[in-house]
Amino acid sequence: MPTQPEDFEWATEDLSEVKDINEDGVPVVLLNKNIPNAELQNSGIKYKETWPRQYLNYMFNLTFRWIKYLNNRVEQVSGKNLLINGSFDIWQRGTSLGGITGGVNKYVADRWAVFENYGSSSLLCTKGIDNGKPFLSLVHEVVPAAQGRITLAQTLENDSALRLEGKTLTATFDYELIGASMTAITINAEYSTVGGAVVPSNPVIASSNNTTGTGRRTTSLTFTVPSAATLTSTGTFGVRIYAIGTSEQIGDGIRVYNVKLEEGEYTTNFEQRSVGEELALCQRYYERYLTQYSQDPSSIAMIPFKVEKRAVPAITKTFLGGSNDAVFSYVQKEGFRSLKTAGGVEDYSWTADAEI
Repeated sequence: MPTQPEDFEWATEDLSEVKDINEDGVPVVLLNKNIPNAELQNSGIKYKETWPRQYLNYMFNLTFRWIKYLNNRVEQVSGKNLLINGSFDIWQRGTSLGGITGGVNKYVADRWAVFENYGSSSLLCTKGIDNGKPFLSLVHEVVPAAQGRITLAQTLENDSALRLEGKTLTATFDYELIGASMTAITINAEYSTVGGAVVPSNPVIASSNNTTGTGRRTTSLTFTVPSAATLTSTGTFGVRIYAIGTSEQIGDGIRVYNVKLEEGEYTTNFEQRSVGEELALCQRYYERYLTQYSQDPSSIAMIPFKVEKRAVPAITKTFLGGSNDAVFSYVQKEGFRSLKTAGGVEDYSWTADAEI
């Protein structure tokens, strides 16, 4: 990228080979623009001198494209990630989740859903660590009966989708294919007009294919979010990573690192949020009370959530000991009520699920 005046190149005298600078600082061919003559190049603009139109076109175009290039870079300095838990730091459901079958979404690392569409396979999702940084591993637990796809997706809820309508977004992630049978990696942008989490049968906005290779690699996809009319008032959209193989064996699959979705057509460095901030974002959709909660006989406990939920969640109690008669009611986005109907002290934990 030129940074000094002497680094800029004037165009050639041939009108069909006028040089310009594109957004990446690379000279390209433009038409209908002409290089200023040697006298102007050497002496500069004279007082009240009028430039020929082709000179103005040339300089205005060059200036405009440089401003556009710099503006894009400045706007993306922070590179805000529209996805949650793209670093795979948060695993409230557990860090080793097996038996993923049945052609339905199953949430693994927070906000990320696995969809097994082999029909006769079983997938294992685990949290891994590489040089102190987490990644998501998704592999076959059994040999599948037919070729299929391992998929991992995150869905943005309706209000986020509608705020982004018509905007250009870029999704980027690192990956590593595991096993010689894994042949390709694909990232799709998908949408659903009926709401809910995106599934592989949903319409595809855009898709990018990358062939297999050894070691850790990076791929990206740039796309435009559909209009509000297309998404509808209940629609959602998301990104889905596909790992495709042939004759897969036990242990074959994919590792995924640092998934990012950002505004604009350029890829910027991954935004590493703090674990505390990432956890709070995740708890809007799912929260687990991991420690033992003790409640006295015939008592009422108002239990607040750490973070207000996206919607009224489904509450699941896990009985840990004592008298198993606590009843949950009055569930709201902010918390719920637990009523001990009889008996002695009860110990339990609970989860609140408001995922899409």
